[in-house]
Amino acid sequence: GTLSWTLVSGAPAGLTLSASGILSGTPTQSGSFSPVVRVQDSRGAQASRTFSLQISAAPLQITTSSLPPATPGVA
Repeated sequence: GTLSWTLVSGAPAGLTLSASGILSGTPTQSGSFSPVVRVQDSRGAQASRTFSLQISAAPLQITTSSLPPATPGVA
């Protein structure tokens, strides 16, 4: 049968759980979270579980696609 997944509570902002159970997105904060996930089958039977989720801040990266040509003596 078909399963339908729902994120009930506890996940950081920026993360979503699709009905097919795929967790995606970019969290807007780091830390420890305890999201509650519910799954329901096609007959209406449900189960819920709390998970442990640790989000760590990514290292800062500065990228530049291109720089203009340098001109000697000009700051």
